[in-house]
Amino acid sequence: MSTKFIPVPLPIQEEPLDVVTLDANAIADDWLSQFCGSLKTNSQAEPAAISSVFVTNCDPFWKDHLALTWAQRTARSAANIDELFGKAVKLREPQGFQLISATGMAMSPRLGWIQAMFTFITNVAKCSGVVKLVPEDGAWKAWTVLTKMDDIIGYERDLARLDLPDQVPDTLAEVDVLILGAGQAGLQVAANLRALGLSTVVVEQGARVGDHWRGRYEALRLHLSKYYSQLAYRPWPENFPYYPSLHDIADGLEDYSRTTHLNILTSSRAVQAAYCEAAQKWSVDIMSHDGTLRTVEAGQLVFATGVNGAIPSVPYIPGKDGYKGTALHSSVYRDASEWKGKRAVVIGTASSGHDIAQDLCNAGADVTMIQRSPSMVVAIEDVQALYGRIFKADGPPLEIADLMWESTPIPINRTFSKMNLGSDAVRAKHEGLRKAGFMVAETDPMDAVYNRGGGHYLDVGASALIIDGKIKMKAGIPITAFIPAGLAFEDGTSLDADLVVFATGYNLQSMSQTARQIVGEDIGHKLKDVWGLDTESHLRGMHRNSGHPRLWYAGGDLGMSRYYAKLLALQVLATEKGLLTSRLED
Repeated sequence: MSTKFIPVPLPIQEEPLDVVTLDANAIADDWLSQFCGSLKTNSQAEPAAISSVFVTNCDPFWKDHLALTWAQRTARSAANIDELFGKAVKLREPQGFQLISATGMAMSPRLGWIQAMFTFITNVAKCSGVVKLVPEDGAWKAWTVLTKMDDIIGYERDLARLDLPDQVPDTLAEVDVLILGAGQAGLQVAANLRALGLSTVVVEQGARVGDHWRGRYEALRLHLSKYYSQLAYRPWPENFPYYPSLHDIADGLEDYSRTTHLNILTSSRAVQAAYCEAAQKWSVDIMSHDGTLRTVEAGQLVFATGVNGAIPSVPYIPGKDGYKGTALHSSVYRDASEWKGKRAVVIGTASSGHDIAQDLCNAGADVTMIQRSPSMVVAIEDVQALYGRIFKADGPPLEIADLMWESTPIPINRTFSKMNLGSDAVRAKHEGLRKAGFMVAETDPMDAVYNRGGGHYLDVGASALIIDGKIKMKAGIPITAFIPAGLAFEDGTSLDADLVVFATGYNLQSMSQTARQIVGEDIGHKLKDVWGLDTESHLRGMHRNSGHPRLWYAGGDLGMSRYYAKLLALQVLATEKGLLTSRLED
């Protein structure tokens, strides 16, 4: 559940500071030496040694992805950093810190930092890190630190394994890991597990990999660029569209499964899974579309069945049986070809609702959108300003770009996004939407992504149609019933419609519901909630401890699942090898 976000204080300097012209490597190297010293002197006698190299004029952050805690943790404030990482440093014994690169980065004349990348090792793993340094009282201090596990020592990734053909699925009755779902999350987890030397089978309901995308409406385009929306280890070709279509992604996923030689069981679904505590294995019954049943034994089970799942959320409206038009959910809508000159109503004002309304309008339909409550509208240019700083044609290699993006804690990125989204152009667009009858919600796109799992719109053209009156609005007035000609409303008005599209989303808990249905309630009731930010601004249940030591959840868009698939694969490997011990969870 989302709550109102309070922007975090930023380390804004009293005077302008040109960080780009400074000797970033010398500044970073000096800080790294102090940091190493603070880790060595950390003890019960000096509990504040670690935080001494962090800022004090605003909240410092230390975010760890497995490297020191075997978890996703973020300590915010000096006291929390000393408490959490004082324990972690003793357990993991980090050493061998090496500066890789450093550069000055400026957001404004008085807000900038030195960003440095470094590597180190622990008693378990090879790791990397990123620090943002800002000046404070004549010294350079850490504002944020990210530490991330890259490889487990002795079990390093070997990407050459992805180029080698593997056993075909029909010959595999026992595997290290069974993955349910061959979307962007499941495939990238499988690729990472293959690179780590673990055997996998991916179970996919569709007849072909990518069919989940092929079944969406034809107007669908990604609203984030191809530079962010890539797959691990297999970059898109140069001629790939900047905003890929559903067919681009569907075919790209299918190609990915082939070029990484993944074992995919298509036209199949898991019907039940039983866990044997003594053997520490899952026995999973898999049914193909022709009714054939087979059993696969797996050491670990990954649910990558979609955060929003396949369960459409359709509100109950009485009288539907008497309605003489066509009513369908957005998951069934394909295109506007048969609706030219017809009256169409789209219920819902998030991304699908806007896309479908725009598609119908462009095809010559008379379109009205029904809005129950205020919706968030974000200019695509502002989102690109946030993501495009890192993910771009001339940007760093993808693994480095991911590390740079993750190095900024979500509360800080949310604060940055609010700074970017307050322009005169955005205010004018929102005012135009309000005049057209659209209810505009306070803009916080990261709340929509991380807490609500949607419910917002990145404007790629529909807002102009609403402002110009080409798409009409009916907002804030509840629907009371279907009538033969269309819909009736609480204020006594009605709206004729040949087509009603429910762009009302999906059940956000359907991934955990799917897991419970398959593993049963004895295990299912122990599983943690999925999605939504926890108190440290990490996604609940995703790519981390699910509540069962050999069951995992994976999901997110292409970029998110690309980064976190690697973290999940490392945890799976560590569990397989008995190395995942002393996890420091909140």
